[in-house]
Amino acid sequence: RSVQWRLVKSPRLLTIFASGALLFELSFAVAPFSGRLSPLWCAHGLAFHAGILWLQGLDFVSFWSASLLVFAFPLSSLLSADLRHAFEHEPLWLLPAALYTLLQLLTAVSLYDLWLDDILPFSCCPMFMPPRSPFDPLPKWQTMTTAPLTGNVRRSGSMEPLYWSPCSGVFGLSRADLQKLPQRVVWFGSTTGMPPEAERFVRAECRAKPFLLFANFELSAELKCLLHRWVDAINSGELADAWDGARRFPEIPRDS
Repeated sequence: RSVQWRLVKSPRLLTIFASGALLFELSFAVAPFSGRLSPLWCAHGLAFHAGILWLQGLDFVSFWSASLLVFAFPLSSLLSADLRHAFEHEPLWLLPAALYTLLQLLTAVSLYDLWLDDILPFSCCPMFMPPRSPFDPLPKWQTMTTAPLTGNVRRSGSMEPLYWSPCSGVFGLSRADLQKLPQRVVWFGSTTGMPPEAERFVRAECRAKPFLLFANFELSAELKCLLHRWVDAINSGELADAWDGARRFPEIPRDS
C-alpha cells in the first residue's frame, strides 16, 4: 500500500511507466521474428504482469505466463522450417490456428476493443468474464456512480470506484477517503456464501453480511429501502430465475 501511495503521488513516474508499458505492448509483435529479442520480450512480459499483480493486485500472471514462456526460446526456426513442415503434412490442423492468430493480431493492432466494443473470443480473458448468475449463492457487490470531474471513470486522473471499495481487503477505502472521491458513489450488496479462498479480499467486519451499504453522500430513506429490496430479490431467487429475473427487481428511479 505504501508503494502504491508513493506512485499515486508521482504522476511523472506513472507517465514513464505507462508510456513504457504501451511501447512494450505495441512492439511485442516483433518478438517472434527475432531469436535475440524473443527471450528479452518474454522476461519483460513476465515482469510487466508481475508488477501489475504486486502494485494493483490484478492477477494477469496466472493467465498469461504460459503464453509468454513460449517466447523464452528462439522462434526463428519455428517460423521457417518447422512451420513449413507442419503446413506440408498437416494443413487442416495448421490453417485454423493460423487464421485465429491472424485475427487475434488484427484485433490487437487495430485496438478494436478500445474504441468500438469487445469482439469475442479475441478480446476477452477469463479474469474479466467469470460465469456468474445474479441468483447464485455467491457474494454480490454492486456499484453506482456519477461521472467524475474528468467526465469518465476511464480517463486519466479519475479514481476507479469498481476497484476501490469500503469492504475491500486489498483496495480498501476509509470513510474519510470516501469523501475525497470527485464523484458520488454508492456501494451495496451482500457477502453471504463467500468461499474461504475469497475471504482475504474482504475485510473481516464485512463478511457474511446479508446486506451492506456505503455511500459518500446522504441517501434518501426511499433509495436505501429500494437497494435493500434489490439485494433481497437476488439473494432469495433461484438459478432458474436468471431466464426471467428482471421482473423480481424493484425499479430504481434515475432521480433517486
